[in-house]
Amino acid sequence: MTLRQWLFDNPPSGTVLNAAIVRSEAAVAPSAVSAGSGSIQSSDVQKQAGPTSAQFTGPGPSIIMRLPFVAASQQAAASVYLYRPATAASEGFCSFRYSSGTIAHFQVSANGSIVIFTPGTGGTTVTGTAGNVPVDTWVRLEMSVDTATSVATCNSYLLDDTGTPLGSVTHSALIVTDPVSHIDVGRPTGSTASFTQYIDSVQMNDGSTAEIGPYVPPAPPASIAYLRVNDTWVQTTPYMRLNGEWVASDPIV
Repeated sequence: MTLRQWLFDNPPSGTVLNAAIVRSEAAVAPSAVSAGSGSIQSSDVQKQAGPTSAQFTGPGPSIIMRLPFVAASQQAAASVYLYRPATAASEGFCSFRYSSGTIAHFQVSANGSIVIFTPGTGGTTVTGTAGNVPVDTWVRLEMSVDTATSVATCNSYLLDDTGTPLGSVTHSALIVTDPVSHIDVGRPTGSTASFTQYIDSVQMNDGSTAEIGPYVPPAPPASIAYLRVNDTWVQTTPYMRLNGEWVASDPIV
């Protein structure tokens, strides 16, 4: 089991997000970024942690970032912070994928209910209770997929709450039995109407279906390091967080 985190700290606000600049906490790039007929950019209008979040704007579905797990596994979990404006329609926000396609789609209906559905022939849909994902606030969606037992789950929480979920949905008829390799975040499914939604602080864990919980930034490296400057070893000041990575600031002689 290995945790992977994506914070989308890419200032200034309005920066186009693509596979060349988006990185995980371990400097891993997305497998794909596709804006389709819409756009994906950084935004400080709504942000859960750090200076910016990822803003997905359309029309059209298939506006996604494809994020890889550290290892493919039949058990996988993901935690996504989602902000939906009051005008939100029925929008997908995450899909769990295997090497050849989609295992399960996670969506929020216009009335705020959680929806889990499987695509293709024989696919089925499970819908939760209206209002489980409120608008105009950050909601944390804790999802899991187990292709060995054919079960997918989703619980919703306000921000970093760890008490009773706002809503809970279980789908017990997954079709695919292959290992989970990626998730698509953004708008993998939904209507073709114009939309805007924000996603931040994505966490992924392979080999487990346990809830990941609230986002906790990775610990920095040792606060003092040495750099070679003009043939002299000098100490650096403490590390700082830059675009999702820990980097040393200017050296002090």
